[in-house]
Amino acid sequence: MVRTIGKRFSVCLLMGLLGAFALKCIGQPATPLPTNSPSLKSIAILINPTALQTNTSSASQTSSTNYIQENYDVRRFLEEAPPLRKVVYGNDATTYHHADYISDKNDTNKMIKVKKTAEDLKPKTGFVHYEGAWQPGTFYNRVLHDMPGAEYDPGGTERTVVGSNLEGNDWILNYPDYFPQGRIIFTDGTNKVGSYSRQQSEMGRSSLDCVRSLWINCMVPGTLNWIDENRFRARAGSVAAAGAPSNTVVYVTGEITARDTEGRPTRLEYRWPTFQGRLWKEFIYSKPVSGTKLPNVVVGGARLLLPEGEEHISYTTNILLGVDIGVEDRYPQGYNPGMFMISKGTNSLPPHILYESNRVSFIVDDTGISPTPEEFKPLEHSWNKRLILVAVVLILLVPIFLVSRKSMFVGK
Repeated sequence: MVRTIGKRFSVCLLMGLLGAFALKCIGQPATPLPTNSPSLKSIAILINPTALQTNTSSASQTSSTNYIQENYDVRRFLEEAPPLRKVVYGNDATTYHHADYISDKNDTNKMIKVKKTAEDLKPKTGFVHYEGAWQPGTFYNRVLHDMPGAEYDPGGTERTVVGSNLEGNDWILNYPDYFPQGRIIFTDGTNKVGSYSRQQSEMGRSSLDCVRSLWINCMVPGTLNWIDENRFRARAGSVAAAGAPSNTVVYVTGEITARDTEGRPTRLEYRWPTFQGRLWKEFIYSKPVSGTKLPNVVVGGARLLLPEGEEHISYTTNILLGVDIGVEDRYPQGYNPGMFMISKGTNSLPPHILYESNRVSFIVDDTGISPTPEEFKPLEHSWNKRLILVAVVLILLVPIFLVSRKSMFVGK
């Protein structure tokens, strides 16, 4: 009975968050912004195929004077949340669960039960690997489809890349089966309402923020202050602040509770006021990470004591494969989708370009800008997949949703 209550609690919380997301994102379409939006002047920048070398193993691994790789350990990395010119990391594949219910796009008050295939129900192992970069005002994030685990990504074979550039554009580039030449969807920073490209961009940014905080749940990167050698305090994100009184700042607090013989932190325990339970991270240094003193494996644990005394423990594992810390000065416009376009020879067609404004999309081509044909609209084709991705992000942020897990998964 207690176990059932615990499971229902986690499912209801997840469904509630997904429902709130759906209400925010669908709504009634607003009047489009003028088609002379400043962002339309930056189309050439968006599709400029510059700096393809940023995606290769030959990308610079030598940081600037202020960002010497070997000077970064857990304490400094968490305190500074430095810029990352490139990072390769892996998320625990066992956390990639398909949602049991999704919101009905025709009636946001209804939830539809998802029909799962035998493939959906198979146990997942290993990691889903990502590559990304984060600089002030610009970033990109993408699944590495040539690495094991890519089949668990909700985007499937679309080879999705998301990001934001210094022009203020949030963008997504992908290659759906129904558009093999690909499509770029973007919106500009003056557009304050929800859009598909902004939602995808925000989820990619959140995934990178997890890396920048070494997967300390709900910690806002760059806000951590060390009180002494072991204790810290940092701002908590909106998930941790849910249920707190309005205008209340919620903090993540914690301390390093164990070190190895070399003085490196091996266990860090933390908490926030709105969560009644115990959380911890265990840092494993089995392989050097790009000349830094950072752990290459981070095992997260959560312990929840239910009202009737039953205890639930859950674990998640993340890996850090490579990191290049420093300021990127090669790309003055920041990261753009043109850097990641798939080349199919000199006769390949360029991707379709869609511009979103106040939840209305327009197609941009040589003739100008015009309303997007139905078959080009992103939400109708990708709604279910993206809701699943929201669930994945929430699960990565709050491992307590996985209270039914009993055994530790340790990476290779």
